[in-house]
Amino acid sequence: MKKLLLLAIGLVLFVPAVVKANTTTLTFECTPAQVFPGGTRTCTLFATTSDNMSAFNATVTPKGSKTTITGISVAAGWNAASRTPENISLTAQSAMTGRFPILTITYMIHDDWQEGEECGITLVQTGNPIPVVDTPRPAQPGTTVENPQTGPNSIPYIIIGAGAVIALGAFYIATRKNKFYKI
Repeated sequence: MKKLLLLAIGLVLFVPAVVKANTTTLTFECTPAQVFPGGTRTCTLFATTSDNMSAFNATVTPKGSKTTITGISVAAGWNAASRTPENISLTAQSAMTGRFPILTITYMIHDDWQEGEECGITLVQTGNPIPVVDTPRPAQPGTTVENPQTGPNSIPYIIIGAGAVIALGAFYIATRKNKFYKI
């Protein structure tokens, strides 16, 4: 009996238990990539999960004093019980799995924002200690090139020169007295 009890305890201790971790990842996809002071930025929150997601609860906070959240819209397939920055509470019309959008957040950057100052948004999902953060890069005036020239600048001159040599060669062969062919 004692051996049977030890065997049962040994099996319980050494038989691995199946543990399934939450495999949901949240990411922002934002446009534009660079923002001028006074501009707006739109970020869509995507979830990638192998589990069924049927509800989403979170809070959104602006980073620093140079950001104002101007809008929160819910993606197709979600119903909003609440969608204020302090309390986002959504339910899915049907359980979702794979990669899908959840919501879109629009925020404005203040006119007096300068590079180095904190700006952007932070989203924290209820029950998930890892925040999703968006920090825009400031655009510098005058850095956009409307019509960039690509490749070396000598290519057009090489083409013109080669065409001239071919034309002169054809003219020389056509006008010389000693023909290399017989008619």
